[in-house]
Amino acid sequence: MESESQIKSFACSLHSNGTIQRVCPNNNDDTALRCLECVLAKEDSQIVMSTLDEFIKNTANQCQNLHRVAAFDSIPSEEFTSFLVQEGEMIGKFSEQVEQEKERFDKMIQEFTQICNLKKEEICRELNNQISSLKRNYGSYKKTVEKFCNQENGNIDKEALIRRINQCKDVDEMEVLIKMIKDDLSEAWRPQLQKDQVKEMLKALAQELQEQTASVVKTRFSEQAQVETYLREFREGVTSLMEDGC
Repeated sequence: MESESQIKSFACSLHSNGTIQRVCPNNNDDTALRCLECVLAKEDSQIVMSTLDEFIKNTANQCQNLHRVAAFDSIPSEEFTSFLVQEGEMIGKFSEQVEQEKERFDKMIQEFTQICNLKKEEICRELNNQISSLKRNYGSYKKTVEKFCNQENGNIDKEALIRRINQCKDVDEMEVLIKMIKDDLSEAWRPQLQKDQVKEMLKALAQELQEQTASVVKTRFSEQAQVETYLREFREGVTSLMEDGC
């Protein structure tokens, strides 16, 4: 059994690991009780707060000097106390409503998080497509060089095609190979290019590939200043949305 001179330990409602240590003199706040983490985190950290022991002593001293006058000579009538019988039931119903509101808020956070994740996947997919495109372009260029420099035999049988496909390291290389095969078939009827024409074509392809490689990858989040603007607008929007939440 706890001693009447010993203050019971109470867990902070905001910080699960904290226990109530201070009492705030400001009655405008929803709660006057603070754990040490509350004191450090809140804007009122500069306000001089009382420890629980100090608050109890000061309150006891003030109460000794108060003269209370009873408005009624007898015990309170049922007029003022009958509804107290339903205290537990009413608090229980109220608590259920509070939990429902918490669930609604959790659902909103989950949906917002899902929207952010879907947008992230979309942006990442677009960035990955740029990598795949660059790989394909390198592969296409190398195969074009091989085509004109090695004088590959145009009569390729089924086994040779399967062998070339199986040599591909991944789907990007296979995409390049299939595209080259299609191009070869569509260009087979065209007149053979002259040496100077081939050089000019390879030179142009090489220049285009180098420019693509040297280009700076950018999204709408690449500029830090723009990111900070987005974050500020987001914070302001969420704050405005939540101001009248309770």
